[in-house]
This record gives sequence, C-alpha cells and structure tokens, in this order.
Amino acid sequence: MVARYRVDAAQAGDVLQDAFLQYRAKLRDGRVDRPSLSHLRAFVRFCVLDAMRDARRLVALDEIAPPGPPADPEAAILRKLLVDHALDRLDRRCAYLLRARYFWGQTSAEIAGALALETGNVDVSLHRCRAKLRRALTEVSASVGRAR
Repeated sequence: MVARYRVDAAQAGDVLQDAFLQYRAKLRDGRVDRPSLSHLRAFVRFCVLDAMRDARRLVALDEIAPPGPPADPEAAILRKLLVDHALDRLDRRCAYLLRARYFWGQTSAEIAGALALETGNVDVSLHRCRAKLRRALTEVSASVGRAR
C-alpha cells in the first residue's frame, strides 16, 4: 500500500512546507496554547496523513473514471442515469451536498459558507451521504438487473 502512494522529494517538501506555514499562522493568531516539539510533530503528521488521504482519493477517482472520453459512451450514459436516479432517492440535503461537491466542484468550505455550517460538519455529512448514495446505487442497480 505504501509503495502505491509514494511521493517524490519535491512533493514531500511541498507538504512539509505547507504544514509549517499553517503551524506558523496558528502561532501568530494565538490558536496554539503551548507550542512544543511534540505538538509540532503531531501537527505535521496529521498534515502528511491528510495529503496521503487526498492522494488516495485522486487515485481512486482516476480508477473509477479515467480521464478522457469514455470507452463505451452508452455505459457512461447508463452510469449517469443510475447516479441521477440514486440521488433522487436521497433526502434533499444529501443530494444537494453531493451535487455541490462532485458536480459543481465546490469545496467543503464553500458549501459550509452557503449552508452556514462548520467545514467539519460538511465533511462528516458528505461521508454519510456517500454511504447512503452507495446503498441507493446498489438498490437501483439491482432493480435494473431484475428488469432486464
């Protein structure tokens, strides 16, 4: 698993530099009570884990839908119809969150601003809504399979 997501030295340097800049901003704003080396290490570790998680998401999205035109246009249209039908089965809030994030390309912060929520709440809601969407897609796929 580690070899699949290994980054080069430049990418690692960018992640570390970004972590240190974020930490410095927290110090400047007074959001860190008692800075220490162990606190800094933990902060950097979480920044690195976030970067690895984001890299895994990008790889996973590429595996689901490779860039470029689809090999089978009919399959792409069917997949879009299935997703639209599954989204219609969800409650309005989940459907809005998923469409805002994945169809309209909004970030969690932008969605949070539009809904007057915390960014963390949006992330948790998106996680739960993705699980609901997976269940709805399974049901929709099964009903399509039975109809054939």
